[in-house]
Amino acid sequence: TTTTTTTDAAQSLTLKAAVADTVTGGTGADTVDGTVNNSWSSNDVVDGGSGTDTMNVQTSLVAAPANSTVNNVENLNITATGAGYTLSTAAADNFAGITAISIDATTAGTAGALAVTTKGDATSVSLMGGTTQAITDSATTDTLTSVTSYTSSGALTVTSDALTSLTLDTTGQNATVTAAAGTRALTVNVDGVTAGTITDAEATTLTVNGSGANSAITAISAAKATSVTFSGDKTIASAGETFTAATAITSTNSSGVTLGTAIGTAVTYTGTDSAGVDTITLGASTVATTTGAGDDVVTIGAAALGTGGSVDAGAGTGDTLTMSAANAATATASTTASAKLAGQVSGFEKASFTAFTNQTVDLALLDNISHVTSAGDAAGQISNLTTGGTYVATDASTSLTVTVV
Repeated sequence: TTTTTTTDAAQSLTLKAAVADTVTGGTGADTVDGTVNNSWSSNDVVDGGSGTDTMNVQTSLVAAPANSTVNNVENLNITATGAGYTLSTAAADNFAGITAISIDATTAGTAGALAVTTKGDATSVSLMGGTTQAITDSATTDTLTSVTSYTSSGALTVTSDALTSLTLDTTGQNATVTAAAGTRALTVNVDGVTAGTITDAEATTLTVNGSGANSAITAISAAKATSVTFSGDKTIASAGETFTAATAITSTNSSGVTLGTAIGTAVTYTGTDSAGVDTITLGASTVATTTGAGDDVVTIGAAALGTGGSVDAGAGTGDTLTMSAANAATATASTTASAKLAGQVSGFEKASFTAFTNQTVDLALLDNISHVTSAGDAAGQISNLTTGGTYVATDASTSLTVTVV
């Protein structure tokens, strides 16, 4: 016995304004056309059939039309031209089978909140515009895995235990994910983010991926993430981070990562194939840190790393070690191996010392770095700068002495 399955040709089904339409698709990938403004109207009945169907509508309403029913349409795309838009697929019997929702409220002159509530049906939601954006999966077992937010003028909130992908595109607003505790990996894709915080209190693994355009983030908080990765090909700059549970931070980002908060003393930082400028701060770290191939900047906020700590600045040609003059003076005050930083750092071509107030820094005990920048014009001394080396004073530095060997 041979069974042959026939798929209908894709149909284009059109909705009419102010008419109680009934449209039914077949087994093909049908399109329901409601792009004439408000042609998706009260009492419309739409059944997309068994294919993978798409419904495109434009509306000046701020919610789905009264008593309308949409079943078996997998992709719902709404262009909202009114004062915001609220959509709930959780309403009994009004929606069934929707897996992807997109609402575009970027039409000039529109302003208002965007809100979507799903019921364990949709796996992705994309919102564009709006004064705020709120997305909630209201099911007992959530299915919403992917959210995209574009050009919102206010905060984004996402509630889903299943969220694994969050894309923030051309925005400068706060984004907060609320989810139940449990093992969950979250990837945050940032494209042209200009400010705002990113918070997920329950994600156990976090990846921040930079693409499209460079991003500058006010703060990133993922307190339960044990592993944090920065990836992509556009710079990611964060002014502050909360990675309380992290044991490892890795960067494969090819343009560079800046972290504003000092990395925990027991947290490894690894710049794997990272050709960009990584800018990080360490305390008395007790683990190995490597920053990759770029001209990286590492600030050490102590006179020495802890036991077992080390920093390898990698293959860059202008890697910079930054310290306060007080810490650098302490680090180079003794030739005892345990008391000097030289045996803990490698691969640095430059050093930058801040706030000189009558300290002496001996470069011979600091990896023989030959390019030095100093700030502060009080008395002090930089000794054993190699012949042919470079010294740059960012202040008047009239009382600072540099000796060359």
